[in-house]
Amino acid sequence: MPHRVCRHSPVCGGVCTCLAKVLTTCYDRPMKPSGTSKRFDVIVLEGLKPDPDRPRKFFRSVEDQRLVASLANYGVLAPLIVSPSADGGYIIIDGYLRYVSAQRLGLTELPCVVTEPLNSAERQVLRFQLNDTFMPLTKREREADLHRRIRILASKALPS
Repeated sequence: MPHRVCRHSPVCGGVCTCLAKVLTTCYDRPMKPSGTSKRFDVIVLEGLKPDPDRPRKFFRSVEDQRLVASLANYGVLAPLIVSPSADGGYIIIDGYLRYVSAQRLGLTELPCVVTEPLNSAERQVLRFQLNDTFMPLTKREREADLHRRIRILASKALPS
């Protein structure tokens, strides 16, 4: 069975290629493209549970406090991605830190994109794809954005 070729292979030495091969052949049915069957829903926090196989197990204090502050100021702007679990709840695939932050703020429900039921390997593949496509701002983009915000705030502070 042919497998995906890792675009990082010069960097990782092919480890990702091997991982992709294992993850795409370790279950009976072929991996469907993400998003083939999904719906939007607002789910109470008690119905959500972290994936035991998630890569991030702990809440870091300084960096993640910014997320808590952002949620307090703006609310949840990006929905979690969850998959139905056998017990009737939902397993968090993407959005664990938003979930923890919402708990700290005392929120009772979160917006979620609900996928079709996925097994552990399928959740890992989807999580890897989501994280692999995330592109944070570069240093130059962050600086340009900061200058833009300063100009906007300065223009609002000046009397007309």
